[in-house]
Amino acid sequence: MWDSRYDVDEYVYGEEANSFFKEYLLPKPKCRILLPGEGEGRNALYAAQKGYYVHGFDESEVGAGKAVNLARSHGLSIEYQICSVEDFVTPDDYYDAVGLIYLHLPQEIRKEFHLKIKNCLQPGGRIIAELFSKKQLGMNSGGPKNLDLLYSLDEILEDFKEFNIILAEEKQIEISEGNLHNGKAWVIQFVAEKKGVITGESSS
Repeated sequence: MWDSRYDVDEYVYGEEANSFFKEYLLPKPKCRILLPGEGEGRNALYAAQKGYYVHGFDESEVGAGKAVNLARSHGLSIEYQICSVEDFVTPDDYYDAVGLIYLHLPQEIRKEFHLKIKNCLQPGGRIIAELFSKKQLGMNSGGPKNLDLLYSLDEILEDFKEFNIILAEEKQIEISEGNLHNGKAWVIQFVAEKKGVITGESSS
């Protein structure tokens, strides 16, 4: 499905990074960021422009190709893997940040993957998430049409209950991201940091 969606000339969610992601991504050059389900690479490009070592992944070969080309067109490089969330493997305590931008998974897969996310972040590492909430069902501004793929704030808080919560809100916003995210939408916005202290800068 995703190969078919991305197999067009334009970037279907635009080339501009998600505004919430931009607001809460701390400037930390030479640190590592993971971007799961990164699609065509708009957030990866932004993170690379801020000096991060970027690791994105997605199931779509077409999305991966467009993401790498987008970064290259700006004179930057990113690491991009083609795999599913179930197959993704990463070391513990490795990343300084993770961006979860409209990555929607069935409940059981979500729980397992969020455990991976918790483990792969360094102490002090930040998670930035903007996700469609269950209230989005029936709206035509974007997102899954299956309630099981939409999230509640309570679910996200439970998944990351060991973290220091910086922001956790369910709210209606206006989105304008390419052709497929447009209009008023119900979202969950979440920022939290893994308890502990980063002892130094990451290296590539």
